[in-house]
Amino acid sequence: GPGGRSPSLWQSYADGALHYDSFATNGARFTGYVPGFFQGVGRWQHIAWVKSGTTYNFYRNGILVASRAAPAGFNIEPTGFNIGRVGKSFWKGSIDSVRVWSLARSADQIRDDMYREAAPAATGLMGAWSFNEGSRFIVDDISPQDNFGKIGRAHV
Repeated sequence: GPGGRSPSLWQSYADGALHYDSFATNGARFTGYVPGFFQGVGRWQHIAWVKSGTTYNFYRNGILVASRAAPAGFNIEPTGFNIGRVGKSFWKGSIDSVRVWSLARSADQIRDDMYREAAPAATGLMGAWSFNEGSRFIVDDISPQDNFGKIGRAHV
C-alpha cells in the first residue's frame, strides 16, 4: 500500500508514551504520540483508539486522554494488522483482548464494555480477539467476519 503498514500503536518504555502511526489512502502519514499515557508498571490499562471523522481520540480506562488529527480514510495493508508489534518493536506487557469496530464508539460505550467480552453480533464489530485459546497458535475471532489470527513470537 501507499504507506507500507496498517494503523499501528506502540508504547515508549522511556517515558510511558503511546505512539500511533497511520497512512491516508493517498500515502500521507499521520503519526505522533500521547505523552505519559501509561500510568505505572504492572497495572492493567484499557486502551481505546477511536477514529471519528478526521480525529483520532485516545482513551485510557474509558476516559478521553488526547485527540489528534486523523486522515479521512486510512490504508490497511493486505496482510492485515499486527497486534503487539510494529516493525521490530514488540509490546512489553500482556494484551488481554483486541476489538476492531467499523464505527466510532462513544466514551460511554467504551466504559460500559471494557470489562466485558464482546457480543459476536454487536453492531459494527469487525474483529474481536480475546486470546483465551490456551497453547494454540491460532487466535479465534468471535465476530461474524471470522478474521482468525496467528500467534508468533509471543512470550507467555
